[in-house]
Amino acid sequence: MMKRIIRYCVLGGLGSVIYLGVTMAFVEILGFQPTVASIVGFLCVLLIVYLPNHFWVFESTRAHRSSFPRFVIVSGVGLLGSTAAMYGAVNIIGLNYMWGVLGATAVVPPVNFILNSYWTFR
Repeated sequence: MMKRIIRYCVLGGLGSVIYLGVTMAFVEILGFQPTVASIVGFLCVLLIVYLPNHFWVFESTRAHRSSFPRFVIVSGVGLLGSTAAMYGAVNIIGLNYMWGVLGATAVVPPVNFILNSYWTFR
């Protein structure tokens, strides 16, 4: 389990960097609203991390026709959490969008790890 957690943290770190970069680019360069930019960032990460999660982190033998839809569902839950964190930070509390990024990256990965460990790739 510890090896899985370490690998998940490594891949999650990469995912967080991608999420941060895409979100910042869409806000700072393209002028998107932070909540929309956060969704785009999250979807980019979703597409990039599926296969490494399947083969490297969880070493799953579950067929992709079964694991990928589950991964999308778990990621959808994460997307809702990420979007809620961004919307709450920016639109309700009035903070800079980076606080929403921080909130999303603090909450979503641990929840996704648990769901992916015990449902998606099991």
